Amino acid sequence: MKAFILDRYGGADRVRAGDMPDPELREDDVSVQIHAAGVNLLDSKIRNGEFKRILRYRLPLILGHDLAGVVVTADALHTQRAFADWLVKDKQSHYLFIVKANQPTLYETVQAALSGPDTEFAERMATQANRGHGQTETRTIRTARS
Repeated sequence: MKAFILDRYGGADRVRAGDMPDPELREDDVSVQIHAAGVNLLDSKIRNGEFKRILRYRLPLILGHDLAGVVVTADALHTQRAFADWLVKDKQSHYLFIVKANQPTLYETVQAALSGPDTEFAERMATQANRGHGQTETRTIRTARS
């Protein structure tokens, strides 16, 4: 992937544009597809090393904390209200979480929020029908207000 890379703390001459491999995700990581990113004042402070005593970054570091047009997928460890609030309120992004029955309270809450006749979801619903392999498949996505 293309990135602004910081190899050593210091001035603007320490940042270079280059290619970085896609990161390998661990169990508690979040995958983000970024359509646009920008560097800002926070990135310049990180570049200068102003946070290195409190934030232990491993170099080389990819700069760019302003994200746009992202799709976020997360594992069960991230399906918590605080994480969703951070995405929606702080980052003003949309998110998609897979909710499974192994979290019964959350599963029941989501089921209740998305149940009801289609007419109640007309503005927040999309349906797609495809024919193939001798059958018709219909997929419907409903969204609920937070």
